[in-house]
Amino acid sequence: MIRLGLDDFSERVNNLDLLWRLHDYFDNFKVSLFTIPDRTTRRFISYINQLNWIDICLHGDKHEHFELISRDRLYQLSKQGYSKIYRPPYFELSDEMKKNLDDEEFYVPPAPNWNIKDEPTKADDVHAFGHIYPHDYLSEKGNKGDSLFRFYKNIMLLPKDTKFGFYENYRTT
Repeated sequence: MIRLGLDDFSERVNNLDLLWRLHDYFDNFKVSLFTIPDRTTRRFISYINQLNWIDICLHGDKHEHFELISRDRLYQLSKQGYSKIYRPPYFELSDEMKKNLDDEEFYVPPAPNWNIKDEPTKADDVHAFGHIYPHDYLSEKGNKGDSLFRFYKNIMLLPKDTKFGFYENYRTT
């Protein structure tokens, strides 16, 4: 089972063309897209939520280091079409934020065990990670990033009948 989570999805930065190619190729393609609310309109979220193979999840509210989002704001976002799945920006999660997520019944996925910049892992339960960047990403510090555009080919190395799942189906609580 592969749970593919791609960070920084937005209305402007979405790579939907590659996602549709993956959906059309794999028999059971599903993807969790982690987005930042102030970079995406409610109308766009509504459109994406109509696609049963995409799960729109939260990746912070403003994408800040050790971001703290109030319980009230988490509740509001869950009513706006975001799943109750949260991947912290930079994988940084304070105890106070963890409590707010727990109180609002948000699930934080486990650490990834496959970065799409690498060839696929042979693990049985795969938590894949990458970014949605629509180009050959290069940061200010010279990091190349792990963009879907750049490493699409590694996902295509998976067998056509690979089972994909959402993080919501993984919850144990």
